[in-house]
Amino acid sequence: MLAQLLALQLTWTRPVEHLRPPQPVAFNAAAGRVSNWRDSAIATLDLRAKVAGILRVQWHAPVSKSPHVAIARCIRLNNYWCIKGRAWAGEIGHDHEGHAAFVSPLAGAVAAAQLLRRYYLDHHRTSALAIVSHWAPASCFDGIALVVPHADAPHGIGGTLRARWLARHRGAALRRFFAPLQRRTAISGKPAPLCAGGSVRVNAYAAAAGAHIQVAAHQDLGLFQPDGTPTAHLAQMMANMAGVEIGPQKVGATLIAAALTSLPAWQPPAPH
Repeated sequence: MLAQLLALQLTWTRPVEHLRPPQPVAFNAAAGRVSNWRDSAIATLDLRAKVAGILRVQWHAPVSKSPHVAIARCIRLNNYWCIKGRAWAGEIGHDHEGHAAFVSPLAGAVAAAQLLRRYYLDHHRTSALAIVSHWAPASCFDGIALVVPHADAPHGIGGTLRARWLARHRGAALRRFFAPLQRRTAISGKPAPLCAGGSVRVNAYAAAAGAHIQVAAHQDLGLFQPDGTPTAHLAQMMANMAGVEIGPQKVGATLIAAALTSLPAWQPPAPH
């Protein structure tokens, strides 16, 4: 995977035209989707054949007659890294929790790469753990209320696919600890009042984000050169993070390579 991403990054000269929307794109805030999200997903994600087929049917069939497929909400926003709105280039709105909606997946991927560069070079968050602790939320088990320590994930949001992924990867010990509480919650219908181990959940995401980069979660990932040029490690980390954010659908390597070569020049922060 890393070799493939590096080859694409080194040989890429410009984004292919199909990554750019051919016609005006609208954002439906009430529905939480961008008008071209299905075509975008088919063009830029490594979808399972069944999922791609269903999306093609949904595009042409009435909603009442189209088959159902579970799709992460950030896919519907052309925002495969689930970043928050911040007047990014190509941003055309945001959902009720502040996730940005983009005119195309390429615009969303470029914004995600810019945000990672800001973390890495401007704020010196160079490890997977330092980055993820500001990027990711942590969530409790299904049916249990979300209570996340602010210090663990100050920009976290509950209810996303990412949050559910974190809940599934918190480890057997915590599962055993919360099992009785979860059963009581299911019986009573009332949310449980607390959730421990926020840092454990963040650590799980950090481990996934740094996979195949061969450094520990607290070590420098080597995502950028000092002049702001992205490395192949950034491509790998973006692929890893998208796997958490929108899995099981995977972001195609072509989209990530296009985003890295479309990054605006880095401007070092002004000295204080």
